Amino acid sequence: MQLAAVWDAMKSSVCTVRALGEYGAPMSLLERIPTLSDEEVANLLENARRLLEHGDEKQRVAAEGLLPALEEADAERRQARLDRAKEKRAATRRATQRAAQAQAAA
Repeated sequence: MQLAAVWDAMKSSVCTVRALGEYGAPMSLLERIPTLSDEEVANLLENARRLLEHGDEKQRVAAEGLLPALEEADAERRQARLDRAKEKRAATRRATQRAAQAQAAA
């Protein structure tokens, strides 16, 4: 029966989309952002921006409510990906230098 309630909430508007959280309690889309994948956050951000410009009044209001949180989550995740890539490049560089030093010493 809870699934039917979730489906009804999803149909009503972007801001009232519900999922079952801990203990079966409904979660708003804003509450779900931390649990979404990077791709899902980027997709929702793109959709919110599109609805802000081309949606009806209800969709615009919903998009305005979600946009700041989605932009923040997207920026944080993008920075985390850049930081991981930077660390990976640095580790590769260190390993290459160690290998070159070992070869020179041999």
